[in-house]
Amino acid sequence: MNIRHMGTQEDRHEVRDRLKREQVGWRKERLIALKLGFSPENKLEAIADVVGRDRATVQRWFHRFGQGGFEAVLQRNYQDNGRPSHCDEEVKAYLQKGLQVGRWNTAIQAQQELEQHFGRYFDYSSVVWRWLKNARGCFGFLAPCMRSGTRKKQRRLNADFTVCSMPCRLPVANR
Repeated sequence: MNIRHMGTQEDRHEVRDRLKREQVGWRKERLIALKLGFSPENKLEAIADVVGRDRATVQRWFHRFGQGGFEAVLQRNYQDNGRPSHCDEEVKAYLQKGLQVGRWNTAIQAQQELEQHFGRYFDYSSVVWRWLKNARGCFGFLAPCMRSGTRKKQRRLNADFTVCSMPCRLPVANR
């Protein structure tokens, strides 16, 4: 049986102090995993269950801790990953301004106006909707035809759009 020996007494005190000060959720999650990992009687699967992550993820955090300490665990390494955005600054500014004045009630209206204004095609599902969400868009309602997979995803999506800093206008019936 492999027994994990990780961290010194100073590390145990430091993780406790960092947990008290830390405000960011994902960093706190990793600190909790480390705190539990400092006790060899805690199994890796049990730690993964507590923090809600896969066993391999927790193991990777422990490996990073062994290589570089707390700082290695408490940094994310995916800043440059993923597909680059095709939303240039001009489009972003146009979206922000349109959302601030409440120009659109639906993402489809935003898509149509973007296409008309910029004279190019904007894919609804993979472009416009994501850009509006990243801009913290706020519509008066979400179209009921939106399909987002599961009810949990849909609730989270609705919450993202209903929590915003500006008052949302309800749609006005066509006159």
